[in-house]
Amino acid sequence: MAMFLQLLSQYGYVALFIFVLLGGTYVPVPAGVMLIAVGVLSHHHHFFTLTLSFIVALLASLVDDAITYGITRWVGKKEKYLEFVNKNRYAGVIERNFRKHPTLVVAVSRFIGFTSMPVNALAGLTRMNLFKFFGAAAAGESICVVAYLAIGYTIGTPWSHDIHTALVALTYLIAISSVISLVFFFISESKKST
Repeated sequence: MAMFLQLLSQYGYVALFIFVLLGGTYVPVPAGVMLIAVGVLSHHHHFFTLTLSFIVALLASLVDDAITYGITRWVGKKEKYLEFVNKNRYAGVIERNFRKHPTLVVAVSRFIGFTSMPVNALAGLTRMNLFKFFGAAAAGESICVVAYLAIGYTIGTPWSHDIHTALVALTYLIAISSVISLVFFFISESKKST
């Protein structure tokens, strides 16, 4: 974590852009935690401002979305994706919901990190309207980025003397809430299949 903070303080918005971009591609970069750290740093006017941080993070997220959407739209093979969906029941859940409410699924998938890339790929494969896709992606990404930055900005005051402790605590909170969300998701899906 210290290395990420060092890179953020040394390279500023460029590092923020790269971290958020990589975080959306399954590279193990804690983009959410980085945004919280940027929120803390912007609270104290160290290296970052909230407005520019929001713009850079949103742009990085949308570039990541555009890459996956574009690649799958122009060179993706729907047959390969359907083969994957048939082998993975959770991919099937995503696809069924996407067929019913594509715009909503794109927006909501931003809140469940591991689903955004498959949803982006599905949007490209099905040739979802580009403006609808980016509108939904931007709406979902905006809420996520604002939430992470706001958490960091809000906790910037009480924990400013020990940012490492704050980030570790938030990392655990995010991990625990993600696990709880996944447990509820799997329970609801198992009840539907029985």
